[in-house]
Amino acid sequence: IDFVRRSFDFYKQAKIANGTGLYFAPAGRNPDDAPQAIIVNYMNPTDAAGNAISAERLARAMEEHVRQRGGTLVAPFATPDPTNPSRLQYFVPFYYIYPQDRNGDMRLAAVARVDGTIVGILYKQTIDGADPAAIEANVKRWLTQNLEIYGGAVSRLVPPPRPSSAR
Repeated sequence: IDFVRRSFDFYKQAKIANGTGLYFAPAGRNPDDAPQAIIVNYMNPTDAAGNAISAERLARAMEEHVRQRGGTLVAPFATPDPTNPSRLQYFVPFYYIYPQDRNGDMRLAAVARVDGTIVGILYKQTIDGADPAAIEANVKRWLTQNLEIYGGAVSRLVPPPRPSSAR
């Protein structure tokens, strides 16, 4: 995947609660210590209870999950999908602060219907800081400087083809 003038290499495929996740790290970096990552989640048509999974439903569930885990949502919103203006694409920017690790994760997520499948694309950026206040200030600074560029890149990212084993 090419993302903001940087190449990300595929390193793992894993089953997630309602689908399959593909994981990417910056080219040449060990995924376990890379400060960035891209995750592409291909959702099943329905959840375990048989309820249809829609882009809006997935975005709202993501927001609730962030709240339950103590994360901070940064003004989620929806816009017309550039590939199909009659549908909406949902954006869920959020972050977590990990004081014990002296860092936090800024995450930019886009959820949309792609070729008949609901796809969630998540960009993760680790942000360092000496304490929770410094981490949060650094996250907000990163957002101010990068949200337009990285948010736009997430919205335009074309996911790789869904693996046949993920269907």
